[in-house]
Amino acid sequence: MRYGFVSRLIMASAFSVISAYGFYAVAQRPATQDDRAEDSRDKASLWMRHKLSASQKILEGMTRGDYELIQKNAKDMHVLGYLEGAIRSGVPEYKTQLRAFDHALGAIVRNADEKNLDGVTIAYTQMTISCVQCHKVIRDNVTQ
Repeated sequence: MRYGFVSRLIMASAFSVISAYGFYAVAQRPATQDDRAEDSRDKASLWMRHKLSASQKILEGMTRGDYELIQKNAKDMHVLGYLEGAIRSGVPEYKTQLRAFDHALGAIVRNADEKNLDGVTIAYTQMTISCVQCHKVIRDNVTQ
């Protein structure tokens, strides 16, 4: 997907809001010896909660036939995935999974624009598969 000025502005705004919330959440808990490692996990976890919420809203949009809700949340997930990529940049397999995720999100947006619910459903399934595979990659990377 190509990014215009508005898309970049939205990404920067989303990054600011998510980062500010993440810093607030980290500041509220007591300090530990593993703060640096936990801080990275906390930020990733925060972004994953937002992505999970957006994926649930896509599913809600699919069940209601609300194509605007589908598009909005697929675009939000794309931004969150892009931003999370900065955290996961040290995991080469993650980039492969991110491409599959981006491709599926693009298909969701295109099919929602065409009001093609069957196409959205297939793309949503592909997105879900990419999510499961990515989490497997991340878990495998952590245990090594």
